[in-house]
Amino acid sequence: MTNEEREKIRVKYEHLLEIKKEILKNKDEIEILEQDPTVRRYLELKERLESDKGYDYFEVVHLSNEMILEKAIKSVRVSNTNGIFICSGTYQNGDIDSDFNDYIVSHNDPDADFREYINIELPEYDSSRIQLIPISECAEFEEKNIVLYPPKEVNSAQYYSKIRTMYFNTAIQYGCEKALEKVLYKRNMQQSFQKKDNK
Repeated sequence: MTNEEREKIRVKYEHLLEIKKEILKNKDEIEILEQDPTVRRYLELKERLESDKGYDYFEVVHLSNEMILEKAIKSVRVSNTNGIFICSGTYQNGDIDSDFNDYIVSHNDPDADFREYINIELPEYDSSRIQLIPISECAEFEEKNIVLYPPKEVNSAQYYSKIRTMYFNTAIQYGCEKALEKVLYKRNMQQSFQKKDNK
């Protein structure tokens, strides 16, 4: 071993001894601090936030309540729905050669071919969430299900989101029966307005 190599080893050794001394000093200080109830509480909270709860703490903190609700809805497979649908539009089949095969028409258009209904209880990934019903079968479908129509000035996607959020928030807080009552009340209000408009 050369003197230069020996000197490098000595310097490294002394450096590591200093690190060990500092770590032991810090550990002693930590043990003293951990006796303080405020520090203990801080460490408990920190550990709770860093533990695995199925969701990243920072992800959940930065989500809106509606987004958190959507995460919760997506995490549970709904086996039996109440048949609550939003009618998202009335369509006419388009030209097969065009880029857009179907296009939206007014609700009472005599040339309409089908209506699109979206179940508010099913998540986006569920293929049975959207029902395309031929116009000739819409009356029967609407008799068997609870169907809401967006007001004329409201986008159907916004209305769907609003009703879905209302339904699930009510179900979580007050139960499914109360949520269903609210939806039925909205439907009954719509039907009474439609009857007035038809007179």
